[in-house]
Amino acid sequence: MEDKDSQPNNDDDLSEYDGFSGYGKPLLPHRVGFEFTAVSQELPLSTETETDTEQTETDWQRESPKSQLDFCLSETISDAPLDASTQKKLVITSLIRVGSNCRAQIVVVNNDMVAKIYDPLYYKEYENGLLRRCRRDTVRNARNDYDTEVAAYNRLQKSTAATQVTPTFMVRG
Repeated sequence: MEDKDSQPNNDDDLSEYDGFSGYGKPLLPHRVGFEFTAVSQELPLSTETETDTEQTETDWQRESPKSQLDFCLSETISDAPLDASTQKKLVITSLIRVGSNCRAQIVVVNNDMVAKIYDPLYYKEYENGLLRRCRRDTVRNARNDYDTEVAAYNRLQKSTAATQVTPTFMVRG
């Protein structure tokens, strides 16, 4: 492993590296030309965020795997069933907001749609506390953002006018 001081550590660099934890992240995949398949998801009628049941800092530090990458790969953002019969191939054609520490990645796909990608690996891993930096549960943060988006989508579906212009909710397969 290279010396951590030689690694880039800014939000504009596509080769992510967190010098504090000592674990590198893979290159940010959300860039122009990246292709993926989105799959329609059956959404629950209501969602609730987990703000009341958040782990304490001690629990999170004790129970978390060694790296953010391992933790992100071991958890899911949503357990809602997928409808594999409804899929769409998408290509990122423009970037709106991408990078580490900016929560949902927002991109233009197929030149005519906006997509939000909830990738906890590129959420902010540490929070500056009063006395020290605290590790954050990025999967829970991404899940809460996703649940908020689902709730807004469900609310829009109750409006006849909105359903004529609101796209189908899909997830990256």
